[in-house]
Amino acid sequence: ITGADSDFSKVGVKAIDDQTVEYTLARPEPYWNSKTTNSILFPVNEEFLNSKGKDFGTLSPDSILYSGPYLLKDFTSKSSIEYVKNPHYYD
Repeated sequence: ITGADSDFSKVGVKAIDDQTVEYTLARPEPYWNSKTTNSILFPVNEEFLNSKGKDFGTLSPDSILYSGPYLLKDFTSKSSIEYVKNPHYYD
């Protein structure tokens, strides 16, 4: 996915249902299964994405969509990362 084509009927990514994403590859990819664990391929909530616009995914703590046990509190490039407990994560 290079971003050259924004017609999603052509890029090989399709939401099958609320729980399933299907990727269609142009050719065999030996490391595909391991690549799917990279966050760049994770589905994103459309409402959240649209609300953040160009700031989505920046290192500002409020521009990241969280689903794990920790939230980013502060990030200083090449120095420190501080996390806090996600109060909405199950215990």
